[in-house]
Amino acid sequence: MEEAVGKTRKSADFPPSYWGDFFISLPMMIFGTTVDLLSAKMRVEEAAVGGQMVAFKEIGSGEEN
Repeated sequence: MEEAVGKTRKSADFPPSYWGDFFISLPMMIFGTTVDLLSAKMRVEEAAVGGQMVAFKEIGSGEEN
């Protein structure tokens, strides 16, 4: 009886405990990377829009003078 329990325990431990951490952290890493990429994309778009507005202002002021 004890041997069967030991086998069950061994199969339950077959993926080492760090596999559980890995499978928990992997989606979080992917999610975090996705969020970072999205926020970086938004920042780039904001910078691009800001740069365009500055360029338009410079062109406008240049044409006015």
